[in-house]
Amino acid sequence: MVGLNILSEHQKKGYGGEAIQWALRWGFQHGNLHKIELGYFGWNTEAGRLYRKLGFVDEGRKRDHFWHDGAYYDEVMLVS
Repeated sequence: MVGLNILSEHQKKGYGGEAIQWALRWGFQHGNLHKIELGYFGWNTEAGRLYRKLGFVDEGRKRDHFWHDGAYYDEVMLVS
């Protein structure tokens, strides 16, 4: 499973996509992994767009899993 957190001042500069692509290459080429999972919080739709752009597909969803800014949000799980 991949986890990633980028400070707001460094977001939208391609660092997240670059880091995930590196993890995918390493995992599949050197780590002999069959699949790589990641997840994002439902309020972070930009993360979901990036992950799908990188080839991840939906694997599952935990509905109303997190409380954030006065509302419940899903945790969305993806797999590559």
